[in-house]
Amino acid sequence: MQQKKIIIFTACLFFLSSLYLFYSSEKATNPNQKDFWAIYFSEPKSLDLNFVIENHSNNTNFHYETLDGKNKVSEGDAIIQNGDKRIIDLNSEVGKILDKKITIVVSTSGDKKEIYKNFEE
Repeated sequence: MQQKKIIIFTACLFFLSSLYLFYSSEKATNPNQKDFWAIYFSEPKSLDLNFVIENHSNNTNFHYETLDGKNKVSEGDAIIQNGDKRIIDLNSEVGKILDKKITIVVSTSGDKKEIYKNFEE
């Protein structure tokens, strides 16, 4: 009889522990529960300059600049709501620049991130 109670207690403890771990894992992997934003190229291995701003923060106003070396080629602003992402089409603004390093700087309320593509061989 004592062994049956121990087995039932262990099974219940295992079940409750599993539920808690599944819940905490789901909460930790949900990007809308966090405060961050990211930028990345939509096609990183091609010559395409289009990039994506993905927002999971309270900031909605983003400013971006495109630089070839130290010279500013273009700039713009984007309003992106929490949980959304937007593709910024730089090919129409900048055109194809295939002999330089292109840097894209995105900033919002004191936070700044940059990505680049190097077209030099």
